[in-house]
Amino acid sequence: MVRPATAARREPRPDERERGDIVVGWLVRVVATLAVVGVLLFDAISVGTATMSVTDQASEAARVASTDWLAHHDQQSAFDAAWTAATQANATNTVDTHTFRVEKNGTVHLTMHRTAPTLVLRLLGPLSHWADVTGQGVGRSTS
Repeated sequence: MVRPATAARREPRPDERERGDIVVGWLVRVVATLAVVGVLLFDAISVGTATMSVTDQASEAARVASTDWLAHHDQQSAFDAAWTAATQANATNTVDTHTFRVEKNGTVHLTMHRTAPTLVLRLLGPLSHWADVTGQGVGRSTS
């Protein structure tokens, strides 16, 4: 007895037909994409805000160093005052010793460095230098 080919096929039940594999796969891709974009956006904002704040903090440290210079006329004391102001503003700030200079009128020029607090960027070897931000500060005490 030969059965017709159509008799062997049965219609799938509704619960077998709609398992949701397509929706789950799509949702996983959307969530993964949003996570990657979120991390990249966080790192970019972190580097941007660190760059702006290190520049402001460098200017403030230069002004503090100028005030110290006008009071003591000692370059080491002025550098120490700048270093203290920089590290009080952010513990990871450093003042470059090679670029620190005081003019005769008391204007201080300095460069401040910091590594931005990023999630991924500072951990990626070839790209980690992008997380290192630098700010130039020039300041002169008004007193």
